[in-house]
Amino acid sequence: ARHQLLPGCAAGIIADLATHPLSVAKTRLQVQGSGGGRHVAVVYRGATHALWSILRREGPSRLYSGLGAVLVGAAPAQGLYFGGYELAKSFL
Repeated sequence: ARHQLLPGCAAGIIADLATHPLSVAKTRLQVQGSGGGRHVAVVYRGATHALWSILRREGPSRLYSGLGAVLVGAAPAQGLYFGGYELAKSFL
């Protein structure tokens, strides 16, 4: 089970690196226009438009804003998940 901890952590990191830009776009879509008031602007028309707009206006690094906090929790969690899964399989 211990030999699965590091590969599990690596898998979690790779998965988060690949999907984090989509999470950023999703979050931006969810909060747009939630400021209240009469003049609520809709900035993004959809996920693809949000991704391209963030890339153009703010640069590629903004698609990874907040990634550190995600990795602090997700990498160890995936390592423990993989390790726990292998340990559970050994008891079957």
